[in-house]
Amino acid sequence: MRSARPIPRPRHLLSISEALEPRCLLAAVNVNVGTVVRNVDTKWLGFNTAPWDGQMSTGTTQTLVNAINPGAVRMGGGSYVDDTWHFNLNNQSQTMGQQANFTANHNAVGMVTVNYGSGSPQEAAALLAYLNGDASNTFTIGLGHRLWTQVFTCNPLVRGSDRFEVLVRGLAVLLAVVSIPVAGAIGTFVHDARTRVYAEETLTRHEVVATAVADSVMVAQPRDALSTARAKWSVSGREHTGVVAWSGRAQIGDQQAIWVNDTGANVGPPSGLGRADGDAIAIAILVWFGVANACAALVYGVTCWLNRWRLAQWDRQIDDFRANDGRTNHQ
Repeated sequence: MRSARPIPRPRHLLSISEALEPRCLLAAVNVNVGTVVRNVDTKWLGFNTAPWDGQMSTGTTQTLVNAINPGAVRMGGGSYVDDTWHFNLNNQSQTMGQQANFTANHNAVGMVTVNYGSGSPQEAAALLAYLNGDASNTFTIGLGHRLWTQVFTCNPLVRGSDRFEVLVRGLAVLLAVVSIPVAGAIGTFVHDARTRVYAEETLTRHEVVATAVADSVMVAQPRDALSTARAKWSVSGREHTGVVAWSGRAQIGDQQAIWVNDTGANVGPPSGLGRADGDAIAIAILVWFGVANACAALVYGVTCWLNRWRLAQWDRQIDDFRANDGRTNHQ
């Protein structure tokens, strides 16, 4: 079996441009206007409302619109909706309710436009809830300052996720409030324990005179330098030696007072009983702050999770809306 020989490649490639001759490809298209291929969706034929038009609901306008028989009406206006119109503000001649009635009276499909200049997703959600609501319903859209009262009603505009979110927030607030006396009790316990410790320090610590047995040396500290010297002192007839902090430079034979305990060890001065108050307050605040932070983290985590879940629900509902020819499932 003979192996294939490789094809030699040129060492240099030249770029050659060649103008193509003009070509004219003619195509013959036959149109049979007598055959219906597919009916045009009537929603392609429509117009938008004009919220500023005070004549929109008059009899003359209604007659003209009936003659047109629109398949769709875009509510909110044309270019007027870009940065001026908000459905919940009384800044137009025709409210959203009047525009919705206008669309329904002509049996057209409504297309809603949200202010895309200064609007928000929350405004879009409120507008959708408003249009799907009952005209006799006085329920205020948006939780607002009535958060605690609205979520426990049977109104269909309140979602189960809203009630769960308020439940978590209420639980977090309750835990934060309940933790206040708990933190106070812990602070009281710390105060009593520290008071005993500091009282014992007052009884067991006293001053003695220390004598330097060597010249002082400077020890570098984060903020300054500390002078220390090796010294000796006597407690209950027993001599002790060690390195002690010295106020200023020391030479052999210099003396200063130091604090020692019953065993003769060099210790600091006794803490005042007032320090127990500060310790107790600090511990109580730290305990309560820790609980409050945990509650805030819980609320934040649950809120983020619910928002993601709600957005996923919105996506599914929008897909259902599109699949159902632009109408809600209950229509």
